[in-house]
Amino acid sequence: MGFNIWSEKPSESLPQYSRLPQQEQADTHPHSASRETSTPSDVFSYIRFILYSITGIAFITSFLWAGPTALREYLNAPSSSSSALPTITNSSAPTINLIIASFTSKSDSSEWTKSLKKDNLAIIQYDSPASTYKGSEALIYLNYLYQSYDNLPSVSIFLNKWEVTELSCPASETDLINRLDLATVQSRGFLPFCFQDASSMETNDSIISLFHKSFPEKEVPNKFSAPCNEFAVSRDAIRSVPREQYLHLVNLLRPTCAESDAGKEWDVMWPYLFLQDDTDEVTPSEALCRGWGICLGAED
Repeated sequence: MGFNIWSEKPSESLPQYSRLPQQEQADTHPHSASRETSTPSDVFSYIRFILYSITGIAFITSFLWAGPTALREYLNAPSSSSSALPTITNSSAPTINLIIASFTSKSDSSEWTKSLKKDNLAIIQYDSPASTYKGSEALIYLNYLYQSYDNLPSVSIFLNKWEVTELSCPASETDLINRLDLATVQSRGFLPFCFQDASSMETNDSIISLFHKSFPEKEVPNKFSAPCNEFAVSRDAIRSVPREQYLHLVNLLRPTCAESDAGKEWDVMWPYLFLQDDTDEVTPSEALCRGWGICLGAED
């Protein structure tokens, strides 16, 4: 039995195909695809570099232009160490901020405030990071009034230290705050926490000069109120003064309070700031009876 061997040329039996252009291009340039995918990343990196460079240049320029001034302002400005938002414990009661100017840091300095029983009370301690303005409660108070102008509580109470002080009245500071009639503060606008007689108050040239600078549109009164740097004031009384006026007073007081007694002299100015021309002289016993229900000579 024989076998026939078939023999064909491959070119005659199998068709030959040419390579596709895409495949040939891929084989010829094996790294072209990787270059195409990396190009957008390179562009974005370049854009980011430009943006970061511009930001860095702007920051350095702004710092060189205003940095030293801003740093000095920060170091010399009073700052608050607590929130100005009271915890609402009684929705029908007025809200209160207790602002305390303190220049010392003591771990137990706020112990006495735990005895306060007022609803909706926020305690705000202000201190001065720079000792330049040590002792100027007025600067701290004015700073609070300017910064909190648009977010004021019903009543703001200002004290000049954490510790309980001796006042010329038959009650401690804690009792004065607990017994304070907030409705009286809101109706009168301003209520001092000091009860000395104003008849012994002497008017000197520096007080008159400070009054002219602080209230250029007003006439100097014949007699000033007794000095007092602890008081309660209503929101309406605070906002009866334009916000820009508080900033003006801060800028007026800041350069001088370290070298003069301007901060202390402000103790007689508060009634005129908040009450303007409606100031009236109230005896200490009358103030205690109106504002705290402590009527001397009568049953409590």
